[in-house]
Amino acid sequence: MPVYDIEKQCEEVAEGDVFQQILSTLGITLASDVTDPLDHSEFVIPRTTPMAPVYVGTDHDHGLWMPIRRTRAADAEAVGDPVIIVDDAEPFKVGDTVQIVDVAGPGTAIVDGGAITLIDYATNTITMTNGAAVWNIDDWVEVTENGAADDTGAVWRANRLVGMLKDAYDARPSMSAIVGAVGFGEVVTQGSIRAEDINFNTTPVLDQIMIPEFTTLNVAQGGIQIITLEHGDTIVDLPDLFVGS
Repeated sequence: MPVYDIEKQCEEVAEGDVFQQILSTLGITLASDVTDPLDHSEFVIPRTTPMAPVYVGTDHDHGLWMPIRRTRAADAEAVGDPVIIVDDAEPFKVGDTVQIVDVAGPGTAIVDGGAITLIDYATNTITMTNGAAVWNIDDWVEVTENGAADDTGAVWRANRLVGMLKDAYDARPSMSAIVGAVGFGEVVTQGSIRAEDINFNTTPVLDQIMIPEFTTLNVAQGGIQIITLEHGDTIVDLPDLFVGS
């Protein structure tokens, strides 16, 4: 009588869980200074937080994972001003290096904002080192080192490895610790989730980048289907094509 190997293809999630389906996960190493993208000073990162590895810049070692931190510009600047008003400054911290991606896509413009030197969280105002920056309302402001746009090639990063935290993660090694430490966690890389259950500072529909980032651009990992109330390709497609990888 033949014996067949049984491989578990799908992890069924208990009723009431935030993930609708989990098909595959990945163990990751998180940087010591990770914080909740909804609270710049909170070391506990809730589950379903969108994450991506560091692959550019010098703030962290390449391969360490950080939350994806991104918002939209709420004002325009055509002259060159290091101060930008955004929809939500909470994801950012002083010292972050940021880039501003044109709302029409990176093929139109990607501006290096430089390092953040000052943040007024009450007014959502960020001061950057690059005084020559030019941007428009609704342009995307994101942390450069694990952002969606490639400043070098002026393209979206294709086939990127991204995931959402499977379980909450605390970066502090002990209750008394006031700083974090490098640690290990797990992200979901393939499955499905409702848009309203994602721990992010704005909705995937308003962000516009997130749905393609976790599906089209993350096809090598299978992708995470983000379920929204909106049906149609206009709201979720990136403004321009991406090339390269």
